[in-house]
Amino acid sequence: MYSVMVEALESRRMLSASAPFITSVESAQAVGPAIHTSVQAAKPPTAKLHGRPVTTALSSYSFTVTYHSSVGINASTIATGNLSLSGPSGYVATPTLVSMSPASNAKTIVAVYSVTPPSGATFSTSDNGLYTATLLAGSVSDINNQSTANPVKVGTYKVQIKAVPAPTAKLVAQTMSAAASSYSFQVIYHASVPINASTIATGNLIVTGPNAIRIAHNPAP
Repeated sequence: MYSVMVEALESRRMLSASAPFITSVESAQAVGPAIHTSVQAAKPPTAKLHGRPVTTALSSYSFTVTYHSSVGINASTIATGNLSLSGPSGYVATPTLVSMSPASNAKTIVAVYSVTPPSGATFSTSDNGLYTATLLAGSVSDINNQSTANPVKVGTYKVQIKAVPAPTAKLVAQTMSAAASSYSFQVIYHASVPINASTIATGNLIVTGPNAIRIAHNPAP
């Protein structure tokens, strides 16, 4: 250790010390190891899909995506349009944001998205297959405005609808043993899922008989 005394009234060059004389700051040498500092840049937010297979004829399907950032997610960047969904037969859709928790900036935010069936009012066997959700580049950012530079696959889910047998029909009728101006009979329809009652109407059945008779059945109200 050096002890240095500055003589205020003497020339600025006059320094006395108990160690070897130092003539200038430039001639002094560093003592001890150099100190290096480095700051590691935060990585862009990550995203992971969580969803169960679709196994029933739903009219819509929801799944969650968990976003995470070591510095915090910018909640205002989570919206409809973050994701692109692809599936069988060239299917492409944009999932709709339903909700997110929390709704403010946080290191982890869980967002709920919803999609509608590709082929109709409900999911069916024609929709079966693997569906892939992709986070679009620059879509979700952290509080420092950092986001992924390229699209990122966040996960998949499956549609696995089992084929349902068509409804069955069974005639319940009595033998006609006397002249009559009309004749009524019953048909019992059965299915493993509810039958669409609006489809039961005149024109469902054709009655054929001797002499090539052909009659359309008119169901009773």
